[in-house]
Amino acid sequence: ILLAFITVLTVFNRNLFAQADSIIIEHISTEQGLSHRNVNCVMEDSYGFLWIGTADGLNRYDGYEFVVYKNDIWDTTSLSSPIISILTEDEEGNIWVGTPNGLNLYQRQSDSFVRYTHDPENEYSIDSINAIIIDRNNSNYIWIGTDGGGLNLFDKELQRFYSFKHNPENDNSLSGNKVLSLFQDSFGDFWIGTDHAGLNRINLNSIPRTTDGKYDATKFNSIVFERYLNDRNDHEYLHSTSIACIYEDRANSIWILSNTRVLFYNRDANKLIPSPYFNSFQTSHLHEILEDHRGVLWFGSHNIVYKLNRDINKIKEYKLNKEGVRSDSNQGLCVDKTGNIWATTWDGIVRIYRDTPLFGQYYHNVDDPSFPASNTMYSILADQSGKVWIGTYYSLLLMNKDKNRPVRFIDYSELYHFNPRGVWSIVEDHKGSIWAAIGYTLVRIDPRTNSIIQYKNDPENTNALSFQKKQNFTGSVNLVMDEADNLWISAGSGGISKVSLKDLYLTNNLRDVEFTNYFNDPDDPLNSISYFIQDRFGIFWICTYDAGVIKFDPEKETFKSYKQELNKPKSLSINYATSVHEDKKGNIWVGTYGGGLNKFDRESESFTQLGMKNGLPSDIIQGILGDDNGNLWISTHSGITKFNPENNKFRNYDIQENVVSFHDKLTGKMYFGDARGFIVFHPDSAKESSNVPPIIITKFTKFSDENEGEQIIDRTISAKDNIELSYKDDIISFEFAALSFKRDNKCEYAYKLEGFNNNWIQLGNKREVTFTNLDPGNYNFKVKACNEDGIWCKNFSSLQIYISPPWWATWWAYSFYIFCFVGLL
Repeated sequence: ILLAFITVLTVFNRNLFAQADSIIIEHISTEQGLSHRNVNCVMEDSYGFLWIGTADGLNRYDGYEFVVYKNDIWDTTSLSSPIISILTEDEEGNIWVGTPNGLNLYQRQSDSFVRYTHDPENEYSIDSINAIIIDRNNSNYIWIGTDGGGLNLFDKELQRFYSFKHNPENDNSLSGNKVLSLFQDSFGDFWIGTDHAGLNRINLNSIPRTTDGKYDATKFNSIVFERYLNDRNDHEYLHSTSIACIYEDRANSIWILSNTRVLFYNRDANKLIPSPYFNSFQTSHLHEILEDHRGVLWFGSHNIVYKLNRDINKIKEYKLNKEGVRSDSNQGLCVDKTGNIWATTWDGIVRIYRDTPLFGQYYHNVDDPSFPASNTMYSILADQSGKVWIGTYYSLLLMNKDKNRPVRFIDYSELYHFNPRGVWSIVEDHKGSIWAAIGYTLVRIDPRTNSIIQYKNDPENTNALSFQKKQNFTGSVNLVMDEADNLWISAGSGGISKVSLKDLYLTNNLRDVEFTNYFNDPDDPLNSISYFIQDRFGIFWICTYDAGVIKFDPEKETFKSYKQELNKPKSLSINYATSVHEDKKGNIWVGTYGGGLNKFDRESESFTQLGMKNGLPSDIIQGILGDDNGNLWISTHSGITKFNPENNKFRNYDIQENVVSFHDKLTGKMYFGDARGFIVFHPDSAKESSNVPPIIITKFTKFSDENEGEQIIDRTISAKDNIELSYKDDIISFEFAALSFKRDNKCEYAYKLEGFNNNWIQLGNKREVTFTNLDPGNYNFKVKACNEDGIWCKNFSSLQIYISPPWWATWWAYSFYIFCFVGLL
C-alpha cells in the first residue's frame, strides 16, 4: 500500500523530553544519621571530615556515617551546649565550636572538649557566640563575635579573653555589641559586621605589639574602629545596618551582605557601593557568600541558593527544600576539596554538585498530554543524515535536533494511521531508506520520494514471511541488513526469513516477492528468537529465549547450538540469551538473562563467563555495544557498565535499566532506551578521573580478655600515628573511609599488615578489616583506596601497632631464664 507523504508534520514540543540539569541537589538529614534536622553551620577540616553543627549536637561526617557529639550536663568534657552556632579549625587541627553557652575546643587526641563559658564574676569570660575566625597574622589569637558581648579576642597561650565593646562616648569604638560576622581580608584589614549598628574595620597591622610580636594588650584602648553604614543622618543607614556576611573573592573584591543590599568595598575611595547583581527582594534574604573552585559565587538565602555568573551578569536560583526555610547562619555554605557545595537548612544539610553529564537524557514528560500513552523504547536508529528514529510500543518517532533549533519529534504512526503494537526494529539500507518492523507489518520509509510502503500480514500468501504465516504469532521482530543487500527478518516465535532488497524495491505487493524461510518447524529452537547479528565472516549468531545461542552459516546452511551444560564451566552460562556482539578483534560476546556475560572462543568453541562476582552490576544483560577503543558498553538491570576486555575491568554507571541499544558509527554516539525514554553519549567523553579522595582510618575497636570481652572503641584513631596494645587484645578491627561524599561512592579498598602479611589484599567496597590473635611484636597497618575508575591513590593511611608480650615472654624474662640456666651449670 503506497501512502502519500504528507508535507505538514505533527511536531512534538521539546518539553516532551527534558535533559537533566547539570546541578544536582542531594538532601541528607536525620534519616541518614544526622543528629537534628535544624543545621546551623558546616565546615570541612584539614583531614577531609565534614563537621556539621545542629540544634542538637555536633556531627562528624565521613560520607558513610555520622559521629555525634552532644551536651552532657554530667560530663564537663562534653559540649557546653546542644546548640552549635559556628565552627572553625586552627593550624594545629583543633576544632573551635561556638555555642549560645560559650566557646568549646575539640581535642582530637582525647576526643573531648574544653569549655570556655560565661562567668558572671569574670568580665573577661565569653558568652553566646555568633562568629569565630583564626587570626591570620598570629594563629595564637582567635577573634570571636558575641551576641551582645561585643568583639572578643582569645589568647590561646595565656588562656585569656579580651573584649572590645561599644562606647557611646567614643566614636572610635566598636559600633555595636551584637556581632554577626567577622572577616580578615588579604590586605590585613579586619571587618566586623554588627546587628543594626553597621560595619566596622580595623587594620590588624596597626595594633601595637610587644617585642616578641604579640599584640600589646595594654594598648588595646588605642585601637580605632572605622565605621560604615553607621551614620543615622544617612538615608542608607536605615536600610543597611545589619551585616550578615563579609567575604573576599579571588579577585580581592570585598563583598558585604547587609539586611537589604549587596555591597562592594571600593578600597581607593574607602567607600561601600551597591552591587548591580541582585534585586531588592533577593538581597533582603541573603545570608552568606562562597566562591567555588571554578570561581563561581554562591549566595545563601531562605530555602534558596543563588549561583552568580559575573561574565554574563546572570543569576540562577536553586530551591533546597520544598518545605521549611533556610538557616540564617553566616556559615551556611561550605565547599569541600572535591568541589561539592554544602548548604545548611532547617531540614538537614544539602550537597550541591555539578554533574558534567556523560549521558544526555531524554525522558518523557507526563504532564504533556500530546505525547503517546507509552514511550517504552523498543528500537533506535541514527540514520546517515543524522536523524534519530525511535520505535516505541505505540509510535514511530523521528527526532530532529538542529543546532539552532529545539528538539522536535515527528510521530509517523499518527500521520499514517499505523497501529504499531510495537516498533520492534529499525534499519537503514544503502539507499537511505528506513525499514521498520511495526507490529507484524514490514514498513519502508523512503525520504527521497516521500513515500511509505506497508507490507502487511498475509497468512494466505505462500511467499509471506515465516512469522506472517502464523495466525497466532507472538513475539518481537528483528531486522538485519547484510552486505549483499538482503534483509534478514527474525521473529520471537516465527523463525527467520531472507529477502532481496532488489525484489522489494520492484514491487509493492508481497505476492511478487520470494522469501526464503528457515526453521519454520514449531518444535525448532529458532522459534524463540530474541536477537541476532551477522559477523564479519557472514555467520549469523542467534539468541534465543530458551535454547541458548545458535550459529548459522547461510552459505552452507548449517546450524550449531550452544547451550548450558551441567558440570561444564566452559559452556554457556544460561540458555536465555538476550544479546550478542562482535568486538573489534572478532570475539563474540553473549549477554544473558541471569547468566551475565559470556565470551566465545572460536577455536575451542567454549565460553568464558563473567558476572557480578567479576564486577558486573547485574547478571541480567539487555544489550551490548562496542566502541572504537575496544571497550564494551553493556546495558544491565542495574545500569550501564563499560567493560575493558584487556584487563577484564568493569566501570559501572548508575543509569537505570535500558532494554534497547544502538551504536551510531557515523558519529560514534551510543543510544540506550528504556521505559522512561533514552540516553545518548559518546564513549570518548567518559574520561577516567584521576581524583582519588583521601583515605582516613575512622574507627578502631578491640576486644580484650582482660576486660571479659568488653568492646572498646576509639574514634580518635585518625589523629594517631601509633598505638600500643596488649597480647590480651585478642580481636582488633579497623574501619576506614575514602572521603568523597558521593552518594554513589564506588571507592574500593585494599590493606596490608606489615609484619603479618606484606601483600596488598583487595577488599572491594568493604570498609572494615579484623585481625585475631596477633603475636606480640611490631606491625604497620596500611590502607589505600581507588576511585570508581580503578585509579589507586598514591598516598595511603598507616598506623604503627605494637603488641606487648606477656611478662614471661619479655626480654628481661628471657635474660632471667638464661641466668638461671647458666647458674645450674
